[in-house]
Amino acid sequence: RAVDNAENISATLAAQFLYEATPPDAEHALKPDSWTNGTVKITVDAQDAFSGVRDITLPDGTVVTGDKAEFEVADNGTYDFSIRDNCGNILAYPVEVRGIDLVKPQVVRIQTQRTWDATTNWAKITATDDASGIVAIGWASSEDGAITWQDADSTATFTYRDNGGYYAFAKDAAGN
Repeated sequence: RAVDNAENISATLAAQFLYEATPPDAEHALKPDSWTNGTVKITVDAQDAFSGVRDITLPDGTVVTGDKAEFEVADNGTYDFSIRDNCGNILAYPVEVRGIDLVKPQVVRIQTQRTWDATTNWAKITATDDASGIVAIGWASSEDGAITWQDADSTATFTYRDNGGYYAFAKDAAGN
């Protein structure tokens, strides 16, 4: 209520004030959530049980109104989101992306053994990949010919009958 200089008193007015000091909460998803040789989409879902989510600031500074935002990345790293509720409380929300592999695997060794009867010739191929790891090793009689793949984590052995040029290939978990 209020009182003026003449001592007139106003009617009593009651009001309820709410105070919130709790920042919002969030969770995220990565798509794809496994190794890739492309981009990764980060989806952030925010919640605030008290005043509600006002907006989400993306790592590039773009502000998205509401409680859900998406951001696509092409490199591994930590991406910082900022989530603000309707009372101004802010949650710093870092998201780490580690599943992007753009480096091709390497065939590091081809060891062959030939016999005169041409029945037990073999080639042992060893490959490496420092990021996502080798998942298959292949062997073909020409560079653009059909590749025979073998599931492998670093080494595979192939038998062959004909003399000539052969090509070795390796595939990592990201598809390189």
